[in-house]
Amino acid sequence: MDPTPDLDTMPWGGPFEAYADRHVEETAVERYAMGSLQEDAATAVEHHLLLCEVCRGRVTEAEAYIRIMKRAARELPADPPRRGGFRIVVSVLAGCGLLLLAGAAAIRFRH
Repeated sequence: MDPTPDLDTMPWGGPFEAYADRHVEETAVERYAMGSLQEDAATAVEHHLLLCEVCRGRVTEAEAYIRIMKRAARELPADPPRRGGFRIVVSVLAGCGLLLLAGAAAIRFRH
C-alpha cells in the first residue's frame, strides 16, 4: 500500500510531502479531535502533528473544547423546567377559588 493518503481525503488539499509548511484546515482539526476523520486523513494529520507545534496546539484546544461541551451536556437537566407553568396552575386555582367564594357569598346573601 502506498503510504501517501488519497489526495481527496487530505486535510490540507495537497500532496503528502507538501503539507509540512501548511497547517491542517480547521474542520479537519475538529474532525480529528472528535475521531471522525477518515483513517488515511487521520494518519496524515498525525504525521503533520509530529512536525507542527501550531497544529498540535490547535488539536489540544479542540480536544479541550469537546471535553467541556460533553461535560456541560451531561450536566443539563433531562427535562428543562417549563416557563410559567406553575404560575398558570396557581392562577387557575385562584380563579376557581374566587368563583367558589363568589358563589357561596351569593347563596348566603340570598337567604
